[in-house]
Amino acid sequence: MGRLQHMVNLQESLGESATWVSFLESRTPLQLGDELPAGVCQRFFITDGLHDLVFGIPEWRHYKSEWMAGRKSAPLGTMSHADYSVLLQARRHFMKAREQMLLRDYHPNLAVERTKLAKDPAEFFKTATPPVVKEIESGLSLVKKVVEQQKGAEFEDTIQGVDYATRRRQLLTLEQIQALATTLKDMAKQCAAGSKELLRAA
Repeated sequence: MGRLQHMVNLQESLGESATWVSFLESRTPLQLGDELPAGVCQRFFITDGLHDLVFGIPEWRHYKSEWMAGRKSAPLGTMSHADYSVLLQARRHFMKAREQMLLRDYHPNLAVERTKLAKDPAEFFKTATPPVVKEIESGLSLVKKVVEQQKGAEFEDTIQGVDYATRRRQLLTLEQIQALATTLKDMAKQCAAGSKELLRAA
């Protein structure tokens, strides 16, 4: 299911009141297709998804997009500095995971990995490493912390200058980030399992 169709289905299920979440159409993190087989390492989705998280988080903080009734603002623009700081910490973990994957492709550190790369490049490039999984898990843990904080504040009318629609839009964005990070974590674990098998076979 593509990103646009995903939002069409969401709006049809929620009705016209869901129009204010339409900003997700162009800024939603990568949606994994329903056709992807379960339990199979789809490494390119990990690198693409990490790219979306690393570059998307600051973009959703600062990029103003039009949404409900012509209003224009950044989806995460009204987050508190404290919560956004935690989200930036999560971003650093996602960035490190992405860098580890890219650097491993260009220059594997372990001799056994270099040997496997020389013998079977296709198999080598289908795998990820446990440190990548650890970084994604650390980032996901911080994202969950921010989501829980936002859920607790969603219905608070004491937040000056931030109406419910804005808070709801913000929470939806964070939940999209959490959903993507969760999928990437699960897929990275699958790819890391393949990496262990690869090292044993080398």
